[in-house]
Amino acid sequence: MKVKPIEIENKTIGEVLKELEKRLKSEDCYPEEYFDTLPSVDPEQKFPEYSWLVCYPSTGYEGHYILIEVANVDEIRKVALFGVTYQGFEFAAKAALACAKHLGA
Repeated sequence: MKVKPIEIENKTIGEVLKELEKRLKSEDCYPEEYFDTLPSVDPEQKFPEYSWLVCYPSTGYEGHYILIEVANVDEIRKVALFGVTYQGFEFAAKAALACAKHLGA
């Protein structure tokens, strides 16, 4: 079944985050510890324009991370959204894959 990606154009980071949260929860892959913007990111700003978007899991000092990054034509990378889970790397990978699917990566 093909999934329609979240419409990102002309939406704020917060609006995209809310829609992504809803979809991750419906697929039982929402990171239980933390899923939000970084403190330095204003959720009211427009979702960044990008040339590519990447979602990936990473091992960290606090469990496992789910990172969503965007890069523009100059390849300046920005972390748009960030999640933390203590359910293991496999769960973080499942969540990152779901993020990629729903964001059209």
